[in-house]
Amino acid sequence: LRNATWTLSNLCRGKPQPQWQHVVGALPILAQLIFSNDDEVLADACWALSYLSDGPNDKIQKVLDTGICARIVELMGHPPAS
Repeated sequence: LRNATWTLSNLCRGKPQPQWQHVVGALPILAQLIFSNDDEVLADACWALSYLSDGPNDKIQKVLDTGICARIVELMGHPPAS
């Protein structure tokens, strides 16, 4: 799961950004991965979400529409990975 999440995160990142239609399908998966108990999975899933929300308001809204806000707020209080 760690390798898959890392790969997914890297597919969502880039300058120029990947075409939205190629990465938007990752949103429901990422919305589930942020509930993992594995710190590495959490970190990479959060990075992927940050990459996907870096852009115009419609992209940000698509990320928010996954319902991740409450969990992201919880994770802000998560102790850092060792």
